[in-house]
Amino acid sequence: MHMSPDEQRGEIAAVAAMGGNVVRMDLDWARLQGDDGRIDSAYQAQLDRAIASAAEYRQAVILNIIGTPCWAAAAPDCPTRPRNHIDPPRPEAFAEVTRYLLNRYPSLYAYEVWNEPNFSGFWNGTTVQFAQIVNAAVAGRNAVGSQTRVIIGGFLLDGSAYLEQLYQAGMRGQDGISIHPYSMIPASKADPWGQWEEPTQRYSPFRMAIQTAHQTMIRHGDRGGLYLTEFGYSSCPSFPCLPAEQAGQWLASSYRVAARYRYVKALTAFSMRDYADPADPYAPWTMRSGILGRPAFGNIHVALKQLRSKKYLRKHGYLGKKRKHKRKKT
Repeated sequence: MHMSPDEQRGEIAAVAAMGGNVVRMDLDWARLQGDDGRIDSAYQAQLDRAIASAAEYRQAVILNIIGTPCWAAAAPDCPTRPRNHIDPPRPEAFAEVTRYLLNRYPSLYAYEVWNEPNFSGFWNGTTVQFAQIVNAAVAGRNAVGSQTRVIIGGFLLDGSAYLEQLYQAGMRGQDGISIHPYSMIPASKADPWGQWEEPTQRYSPFRMAIQTAHQTMIRHGDRGGLYLTEFGYSSCPSFPCLPAEQAGQWLASSYRVAARYRYVKALTAFSMRDYADPADPYAPWTMRSGILGRPAFGNIHVALKQLRSKKYLRKHGYLGKKRKHKRKKT
């Protein structure tokens, strides 16, 4: 939500133009309700316009809620600062904002609870506290009779170890698990940034993250869907990086790979545009993961069509053969 309304509308239009039908939007709760607990009307209006733009281009919306207002924290400590922005909120406060948002936006495709809590830079609480806000979100959704899916965590990579702890902590009622299966492997002990791995490889980090997360779900009787709410490849110059055309091709391949898993319900790549200065050769990879403008952009359009094509899935053995019905002789 750091873009102007015109920029947001432009990116949503670009998703529609390339054949996509779902977008993920971040909502900073601490910006929506500031230190005084009141709704920020300007921020609310910006979100309203983004949701309206998505509807205009027939895009389903995954609304990702992050950020704890200082007054809503389990241990209130105002004002809100970067350090306490990731503190765990009180479950009752989280349930309340969930009710508010789902009442205001009844047509949301999914309500995603937090972002990468298995990474210390985004969550400053325990797994028990995270399980509590998941359960609070489910209770809030149920209280307003919403049909919106509650999906959780946006776990970095597969998040299976963290997910295992959440089940043990009593997490229940969610409709799906979200992960960020970046296909990255360490280049060496001396290179903490790692390197990108082609997603089609049998044991690529992309494929293994999908399979491992789903296996963890099945072990706990969780039949909900799996949502890939961040994945992608950065183009050069950055660390690590790929040539722009190859980054586009591998992104398209990721869509094709995802089509093999019937339990994957939605994918939102990261990101639509680059945020780094084009002249900066030392930009981090997260700032150069934009899709727009890449030479292989058209490949993504084809991959998205294949993702929804029963003919493609059947050809590659992911659906049963089409049955031929014989007429009975009379």
